Order: sequence, then structure tokens, then C-alpha cells
Amino acid sequence: MAHAEIANHTPFAHAVLPLADEQGTPLVVPLLQATFALDEDGSLQWPQEPSPIEIGGVAWSDDDPQQGWRLEPQTAFVKPGCDVVLHGHAVAPQRGCTRMLVELSIAGGSAEVRQRAAVFGRRRLIDGSRITAPEPFERIALRHVHAFGGTDRRDADPSRHRADPRNPVGRGFRDPDAATDPDIELPAIEDPAHLVAGPRDAPAPIGFGFVPGH
Repeated sequence: MAHAEIANHTPFAHAVLPLADEQGTPLVVPLLQATFALDEDGSLQWPQEPSPIEIGGVAWSDDDPQQGWRLEPQTAFVKPGCDVVLHGHAVAPQRGCTRMLVELSIAGGSAEVRQRAAVFGRRRLIDGSRITAPEPFERIALRHVHAFGGTDRRDADPSRHRADPRNPVGRGFRDPDAATDPDIELPAIEDPAHLVAGPRDAPAPIGFGFVPGH
């Protein structure tokens, strides 16, 4: 018996996913992906070539999986909402900039997405109380590796390493049951309303991309 032919009459990239449901019933799931270009005036345009579908996702680094996903795999059985992801940098508005605010705001109809973040140059928390002045920066990637979180690997026993489950690749997290670290590199991206002030602070990570799987 010949296989069914799938004719895509849309301008969208398409793929076919052979899957099975919870009962093991074979499924053929079509996947359509639309790509738009955003002009300077805010209007949407069709690009000359649609972006290819990356079913398995695209990592930021093939050599370091801890860097996480640039594009998540597209094989989730359930996705109750829409992903809004920004790939970009906080670019210093002038030379010598040490801190700035960035905001992503999308509104349409009754839906609104807004994310604000304070961006700092490199800082450290010394002796649990003194935060060093942020260093000047030119640009900082708006990724979760620069947000609060991370994995505390100070213990010589790997089984005792502890990660922030909200963001295991960030910076600033320390195991609350371990000794205080006298020198902690602070996140470069924080919630402006909940900045890190001490060694036991654990604010919600702020980012604009996908949180790495763990």
C-alpha cells in the first residue's frame, strides 16, 4: 500500500513527525512553521526563504550542552501556551556604561507580554556584604547564563553539588545548606525590583530565552 502524500500549499516550512500516543497508537503529526521578518516600521514581511524546521532544536554550543538551547526541540506533546523568546544583547548606549534597563513589550488585543531587566557589568559579592562596583561593558547577551542561578560545585564530592532548579546555568546561586562563599560572581541580568543584596538571596531568574533542560 502506497504511503499518503502530503501536499503543502502554504508558504510555511513543513515537516511530518511519526509519533505514538500514550496507548501506543501510531500518529502522523504535521508541523507547520511560519517565519516573518520585522521591518523597522514594525510591519511584518515574508522573508525570501523561510527558516528551516529544527525538530531536534539548536544548541548555543555543540561543545558545551550546559549553554542550553537557542531553539528548543519541537516535539513536545503538550504546549498550552505560546513561547515568546528574544535573542539579542543589551548594548551599552554610551562608552563606560556599567548598568542599564532593557524591556521587551508585546501587546495585541487582550494579550500582553512584558519583561523588564536590569543589566550590569561584571560584579562580585565580597564577604557576604559588599558588592563591587559594576565594570563597564559594551554588550551582554540576554541569556540565562547571565541571570541568577547556576550550580554550586564547591564540594569535592560531585554528589553533593546543588543546582538552582529554576536556572541551573546562571550565576550567583549557592547551596543554602553549605557554608557562605566569601566571593560570589553576581548575575548580570536581574529583576529591577528584586536585586541580589546578600549571599542568601535567591530572586527569580530573569531571562529572554529558553531555560536549559535539566
